[in-house]
Amino acid sequence: MIFLIDDLTFLLYCQYEYGMSPSEAGILFCVSALCLFTYGLTISGFIIDKMGVKRSLMLGLALYCVAKFLLIFADTRLQLWIIMATLVPLGVSIIFPVLVLAVKKLTFENARSTAYSYYFGFMVIGAILGGPIVDWIRHDYKTTTWHYTHHNPETDRDEDRVQEFSAWRTITFIGFCLNLCMIILLCFYRTAKEEPFKERDVNWDEIDKLTFCQIFRDLFKDKRFWRFMLFSLVIVGPKLVFALLFFMLPRIIMQDYGEDAPFGIYVSVAPVLILVFLWLLQPVQATFDAYDLILLGCIVATLSPTPMFFGVNIVDFVIFIVFIALAEAIYSPMINVFTFNFTKPGREGTFLTLSSAPIYFTMAVTGLMGGYLLEEFYPPEEDDTHKKRPNYIWAIIILCSSISCIVLFLLRDYFTQAEEQDAREKAENEMN
Repeated sequence: MIFLIDDLTFLLYCQYEYGMSPSEAGILFCVSALCLFTYGLTISGFIIDKMGVKRSLMLGLALYCVAKFLLIFADTRLQLWIIMATLVPLGVSIIFPVLVLAVKKLTFENARSTAYSYYFGFMVIGAILGGPIVDWIRHDYKTTTWHYTHHNPETDRDEDRVQEFSAWRTITFIGFCLNLCMIILLCFYRTAKEEPFKERDVNWDEIDKLTFCQIFRDLFKDKRFWRFMLFSLVIVGPKLVFALLFFMLPRIIMQDYGEDAPFGIYVSVAPVLILVFLWLLQPVQATFDAYDLILLGCIVATLSPTPMFFGVNIVDFVIFIVFIALAEAIYSPMINVFTFNFTKPGREGTFLTLSSAPIYFTMAVTGLMGGYLLEEFYPPEEDDTHKKRPNYIWAIIILCSSISCIVLFLLRDYFTQAEEQDAREKAENEMN
């Protein structure tokens, strides 16, 4: 829920609090995503492998919590840039991979696809709640006033003072509180729960002795890792469709329907539908090949913006939401299942952080492309050089996603080699 709230409000937060244009906010979003990639490439994975699920997740949440607290009071662009380039990406680069790893650590292999569907489902429930919360704060708490007493040493008197916070900073405060709650809940997690699910044919004592350099040397020599890195880059196209939905549509809806337009409720329709589709598709996900479902989901995601060619209205928007929700329900859980075909025991944290890092390029491209497309093809006020042409926006998005689908189809045998190699290795281990 926290990350959805951030995606929904980032562009508007930068616009209203710091006077940024969509392009400027997009560049900041892009730089933050590149910092995510950098931290994931260097230190985050090693932290996860050495600290384990509980302690590394605690660290990631603590960093993100501090960042949210500072963003409540940050009042200059320099402060915003520093926070978005340090604490936020470092925290997120730990949180995302360790959550995926935790599912593996607490499930057996034959139940993993179902477990990832449940994991993705709970993430979706957070997204469902996030949109209405944003609308509620924007509507009922446009300005939050905090009264406090300050002792003035010059006059030696207590003075009553007032601090006002906008709705966007109040939303940030809600995110801080949710982060704090998760840290408290995590204190009750017991790592002993992971023991029954450990792989028995692995020498964990030797793995614990691996150094930072050894882990990276082994990883970079592994052809499966580079194969998955390429896969992660290719999948950016279809994921871009869903990312741009949350990045651009709040701004578009507010421009067309006014400042109080409930964009949070509109966007929350997608998570509700994803939850329904996840429930309906569980038998399919347990039966069919993960890569085939990923390819099918990407094709549906690519075609989903087609209704928006006919105009930005509620009917076309709802049709778009239905199809993009179906696509996410088909392929998002399967990407996590497919990922672990490439991992090695004891190096999952490093692998997941590095292999997830290209997905952060989705955020980088979303920032640059979203800001540019809004300024060029959907300006607040039309003039001779800038007119509203939403069909250009969706044509560019569909083109980018189509290229990814074609590459995924042509390289299917190459990407699935890791699955075949993993099956052969397991068969050899059983024979020995």
